Amino acid sequence: MSKLLKYVALAVFTLALGLLAGCGNDSASNSTADSGATITIHHKSGDTTVPVNPKRVVVLDLATLDTMDRLDLESHVVGIPNDLMPAYLDKYKDTKTYTSVGNLKAVNFEKISQLKPDLIIINGRQEESYKELAAIAPTINLGLDMAHYWDSVQHNVKIIGQIFNKEKEADEALLSLQNRIDNLKKDTADSDKQGVVVMVSGGKLSVFGPGTRYGLAFDTVGAKSILPVPTEGKETLHGQRASFEFLAEKNPDFMIVIDRDNAIGQGGSAKDVMNTPLINQTKAAQTEHIIYVDPGLWYLSGGGLESTALMLDDIAQAIQ
Repeated sequence: MSKLLKYVALAVFTLALGLLAGCGNDSASNSTADSGATITIHHKSGDTTVPVNPKRVVVLDLATLDTMDRLDLESHVVGIPNDLMPAYLDKYKDTKTYTSVGNLKAVNFEKISQLKPDLIIINGRQEESYKELAAIAPTINLGLDMAHYWDSVQHNVKIIGQIFNKEKEADEALLSLQNRIDNLKKDTADSDKQGVVVMVSGGKLSVFGPGTRYGLAFDTVGAKSILPVPTEGKETLHGQRASFEFLAEKNPDFMIVIDRDNAIGQGGSAKDVMNTPLINQTKAAQTEHIIYVDPGLWYLSGGGLESTALMLDDIAQAIQ
């Protein structure tokens, strides 16, 4: 009987070892499956199968870089166009950690190829180079749909969450932004204040309202605009030319001003350009509601998780 008990104990022990070994193999198998897993992403340039949780990513879209930074994914970034970088993303100027792969409009294909990326992420600025980049590695275009800004932001953030197994974090961050938007909507619902986004470039003015790249203030938050929804597609991206006389005539209650020259490193001062008798007589100027925003953020990286939060701060200041 004692010998029998010994055999039973040995059998149980052997079975337990087998189960533990099996668990270990399952873990290794899952790890291997994860590293080889893929997901098909629908984006502005088509459908692309990309690896799940890619380790080496070239990010040519600064809004995506912003979102990846917010989701603690900076260790996956190996290459960026770091010639123009908003101040809040300054750490990505470190060329020892992040290889410079050209600029936002002219990328260096050779450098990108040398990095052996698992994934390349672009936006509309690099759209014409999509085929060349897709020949190097799986490439997705997360350019924003300017006419449906907030929907587009949410769509792109969710894609990043899916690719990097950060769906929960992405959803939580989007919910936080949605709550902020809903609160701002309450402020604009009963307000008659009308405003406009003004871009200053080379001493000239372009204005943006609903249905444009800066529709976050109007389409999403609900602020009233001095402008109608544009009828021409080009106006969604570039706005419409305007004069000081036009702004004086429309007399907006608030103006959100973007200094494009500053954003692209060409100096200049939007404040100096806007400091004219015609502008100074507007309600926006008289009530100190001309808001000069971070141009790098609004012009270069808008559409990310962090940049959207900061843009909402600026909009809140403008409409208060």
